[in-house]
Amino acid sequence: MKFLQAIVSIMVFLSIGSVVARGVGGQPAAVPVQQDVQPSPLKKITPAIPAPAEKLPPEDIKKVQHVKKTNGPRPRRINRTRITIVQGDITQQKVDAIVNAVNEDLSHGGGVAAAIAKAAGPELQKYSHAMPIMSGGKRCPTGKAVITPAFNLEKVGVKKIVHATGPRGDTPNKEQLLRDAYLNSLQVAQDNGLKSIAFPAISTAIFGYDINEATPVAFAAVSDFVKTHPGVFNEVRFVLYSDKDLAVYKKYENMLRVK
Repeated sequence: MKFLQAIVSIMVFLSIGSVVARGVGGQPAAVPVQQDVQPSPLKKITPAIPAPAEKLPPEDIKKVQHVKKTNGPRPRRINRTRITIVQGDITQQKVDAIVNAVNEDLSHGGGVAAAIAKAAGPELQKYSHAMPIMSGGKRCPTGKAVITPAFNLEKVGVKKIVHATGPRGDTPNKEQLLRDAYLNSLQVAQDNGLKSIAFPAISTAIFGYDINEATPVAFAAVSDFVKTHPGVFNEVRFVLYSDKDLAVYKKYENMLRVK
């Protein structure tokens, strides 16, 4: 009996296999055939080449070079006061006050004094001659400082001119007198509410004080005043006209007692 059942099972299995092979409606069943899939070719990517930088015209190149040249190092500071050393014309400085290196009579006949008098106009000399006598028959004794209007220099932005008389190269006690000239100039400027001031190299040139000796005195005087008067000035500027004088100031600038 079991043998007959096994025979029947085999026949049924073979019958079903035949049907699957013929497919529906007697047609052979479709057998999927795996096809070889060709990979799509890679798209060639060309790296972008940056366009060449546009060349500046010569006049623009000069402007860039000028900016780089004039920017220079950052100014020194003592407390909140900038201490700067620049080369240029003191009559063109945009500061509240410029200092005029004068003689005791306030006769603006030569050197820095003549240049400032020319820029300020004839009213400056008239005003100076009317200034009161301070002591010893002098309107501005050595080591002292006085103040006048700026006259035509107001167009530049200068509010006042401080006039200081420094010692000559052969004056006794010249170091102290030069120091006094700087200190008194700063004091006069403070008394008049001025916040920025520009100095020439007082007593050098026609007064014969060696600039290598005068520069440390100037730096010490300014440093001491600014340290003991914090916040009085926004800027104290030293203005040198020649390359030679500028080089001397740069040589000694580390003597500025910067805090």
